[in-house]
Amino acid sequence: MKSASRRSMGWLRACTVVALMLAPGQAHQVFAADHFPFGELSTPRPIPAWVMKTADGVAVPLPRLLKGHVTAVQLMFTSCNAICPLQGATFAKAQTQLGREIPDAQFISISIDPANDTPAAMTEWLHTYGARSGWIGVTPAPDDAIAVQRLLGDGGMPQPQGADPHSGQVYIVNREGVLIYRTAAMPSARTIVDALRTVSRSASLTSTDIRQ
Repeated sequence: MKSASRRSMGWLRACTVVALMLAPGQAHQVFAADHFPFGELSTPRPIPAWVMKTADGVAVPLPRLLKGHVTAVQLMFTSCNAICPLQGATFAKAQTQLGREIPDAQFISISIDPANDTPAAMTEWLHTYGARSGWIGVTPAPDDAIAVQRLLGDGGMPQPQGADPHSGQVYIVNREGVLIYRTAAMPSARTIVDALRTVSRSASLTSTDIRQ
C-alpha cells in the first residue's frame, strides 16, 4: 500500500508540473528547443561502449542493451522539474500505445546527472510514470556524461550558457545499435511510436516516413 501511495503521489506531482508547463505563457519555454535538427541522420552513429548502471544496479555496456532491439532513447534527470516530467509521461503513453506490436521494441531513459541519479532514484522515477517491462532507466559513468550529451542531447548545435542540458528530443536506435533518427523536440507519443514502427520494418529510413 505504501508503494502504491508513493506512485500515486508521484503521478500527481508529475501531472501538476506538466499542467504548469502548459499554462498560458509557459508553452514557449517547453518547446523552446524546436530549432534542434531532426530527421534521419546523414551519417548514422554507432553508440559507443559506454558502461551504464541500470536501475537494478547492474553495470552493462549500452550497446549490449541496444543490440537486437529497436529503441527509443531520451535524456532526463530525476530532479528535473521542467521538461522531464512531460518526457516521462510521453514515454509512458507511447509504451501503452505500442503495446506488444513490436516484440523487440524498448524504451531507455538515460540520466544526465550521474552524481545524483542513483539506482534507487531511477527506480522511483520509472515507478512515477508507470514504466513497464521494456522501459529501462540507466545512468552513465560521470566521465561519460558529457560525451552522451554531445552525441545525443545538444542536437549537434552549440548551446548558450544556462540552456537546458537536453533538448527533449527522442533518439531512435536500430537493432545494430546505431543511432539513425532523431525526432523534433518534445515529440508526441504517436511520433515516437511511428518512428519505432518505421525503423522496425525497414533498414532504410527517410524523414518523410515518420509523422511529426
